[in-house]
Amino acid sequence: MRSLHLPLWLSHEWERSLARSLSLSWALFWIWFGFASGAAEYASLSEIVLQTLPGLLFLLTSLVAVREPAVGGTLLISMGVIIFAMFWGAAGAQDLPSILAIESLLAFPPVFCGGLYLSSASQPR
Repeated sequence: MRSLHLPLWLSHEWERSLARSLSLSWALFWIWFGFASGAAEYASLSEIVLQTLPGLLFLLTSLVAVREPAVGGTLLISMGVIIFAMFWGAAGAQDLPSILAIESLLAFPPVFCGGLYLSSASQPR
């Protein structure tokens, strides 16, 4: 009987691939959202760029994470915590379940991707 030797790809490369695809998709969504929001309001070019700026920042952070998983993972987690704190402070008089639902949609993707990058960074390529 032969032993089955699975390549190392199965043990850690899926984390890096999933983190790449999710973080880049998340960033591209926010770029599109900012651009489409500005275009729908018939905003000037400078206003559209300002509305697209957060998505571009997310894209830059995601590209850093693709190149350097440990640094980028830390940046993504930090970004998720900042997003959580900023929305929590701006939520006002909304009820707790709706605040937590919105927070999970806004802050969960960067924290999850950052965790995947950090867990894959400690393993060899």
